[in-house]
Amino acid sequence: MKFILLFLGAMLPIFASNLLTYNIYERTDRVDIMLSFDAPYEGNIFQKREKNTTSLILNSLNYEQSVNKNINSKIVQELDIEPKQNSLILNLKSQDAIIVNDTKTTDGFGLRIRVSPKNTASQVANMPQASAKIEPPTQALQSEPEPIVDARYFIVLGVLLALLIFLFIFKKIMVSKSEFSGFANTKNSEPNSTKSINWLLKNQNNDVNVIYEKPLDRVNKLMLLSYENRRYLVLVGSSNVMLDSFGEEKIQNEQDFTAFFEENKKKLGAFLQERQNSLNNYKDKLSMN
Repeated sequence: MKFILLFLGAMLPIFASNLLTYNIYERTDRVDIMLSFDAPYEGNIFQKREKNTTSLILNSLNYEQSVNKNINSKIVQELDIEPKQNSLILNLKSQDAIIVNDTKTTDGFGLRIRVSPKNTASQVANMPQASAKIEPPTQALQSEPEPIVDARYFIVLGVLLALLIFLFIFKKIMVSKSEFSGFANTKNSEPNSTKSINWLLKNQNNDVNVIYEKPLDRVNKLMLLSYENRRYLVLVGSSNVMLDSFGEEKIQNEQDFTAFFEENKKKLGAFLQERQNSLNNYKDKLSMN
């Protein structure tokens, strides 16, 4: 039985990993120690703190020599590597309290040991304070209320209001112009009507006066004209026809003209219809030819 135990004890270093190299990287806020092995490291790591020394015990790890390394850092000042039986002890000596974390690489062939300072109450009190001083806002600035509505809001409202006023005035001007043009057209309708029947009269240089007129429909109307001391009863519209001419004694006032119009309104309508039918028949004959 003793022989078996001795055999197993002799075989354990064969299955343990060996430390190949170590590298120390100094930073202002930390110190990193990188260890590399000849095989994936599967051992356990223990940590203990005694006074100014923090020890890491790495089981199942071999190294052929002891190392004592001074480190120029405020965090840790000295590193000792000490092989002991089937383990390796790393002693980290520091004046202040430190925090030690270890992290394996994904393949297990490396181990990073990170040493960082532990911020105690005394260290925090001794830390340099920022030189910049943030002054509280003055009372005038605190009491000044912030504007609820931006000035641009009132500018936009003013522009919209001016645009509405302009459109309202423009609409008024256009309506007044249209009413004036309609009135002017009605005033000028009588001279245009008289010009359209100038061909019925012998002397076209003299003025023709419209005495009375009555509309038959939307197109035609009956007019009583005065020309060279005679009066002419004319049908004006789709066709200009002089119906009668007489002296001033036959139709003397508007009542006589209205009475004549009412008596002959149907005849005039039939006359216009007959002329329209004749014109349509003539157009049909032309289209057939």
